[in-house]
Amino acid sequence: MKHKGDGIFSGKVTVAEDVQITGQLTVGGDRIRGVLQSKGASWVRPAGPLQLPVNQVPVVIPREAELQSVFVTTLGGPGSCNISVWKDNISNYPPTVAGDITGGNNIVITNGLVLKDNLVGWQKTLLPDDVVLFTLSGVSTFSSVFVTLIMKEL
Repeated sequence: MKHKGDGIFSGKVTVAEDVQITGQLTVGGDRIRGVLQSKGASWVRPAGPLQLPVNQVPVVIPREAELQSVFVTTLGGPGSCNISVWKDNISNYPPTVAGDITGGNNIVITNGLVLKDNLVGWQKTLLPDDVVLFTLSGVSTFSSVFVTLIMKEL
């Protein structure tokens, strides 16, 4: 989906691919200008709660960007989860804990369903060919967990 200029989106929009928006967008009450992208990860189990271990989800960053926020939505809760986020250049794949971008502030939901985080303490700059690796390291109750990063292209 591509949109140029200011606009208003209402209702539910479902996208099965990466999203790029040019212009102005309000996300969770925050007004953001510029080219935005969203990338993310999901873990889904068709029946019953997710069980660890689950796969790590790598996401390649195509252009220089600044992280704006992260959204986590879930199904099957309320419940709890812990997601680590590491990055490194694709030439050093896979990222390791040394590339933690959260500053020790992993994505955490405790007895809830959704989370919007403003990324306090996170390293927010992403470069072309960085790989962001999501790891679901703790989970209870949820049958599905979806993570979306909102990024502003620099």
